[in-house]
Amino acid sequence: PQMDGPTSIKAIRAIAPEIPIIGSSGVTDHDIMEKARALNLDCFLGKPYTAQALLAAIRSTLKGRS
Repeated sequence: PQMDGPTSIKAIRAIAPEIPIIGSSGVTDHDIMEKARALNLDCFLGKPYTAQALLAAIRSTLKGRS
């Protein structure tokens, strides 16, 4: 509960770098978006997103990992 998204992603990557991570945020600030890209996410969804977009992101992320 005390970790924000970027801190959580860094912790997960330190433990298991092979785990696919899909990030999501409603923030559209350019600096925050650049920081999200720098975290080497497998996919990023801006909010709001549809169920279709989420399913496509999951499919694409898992396909890229196989």
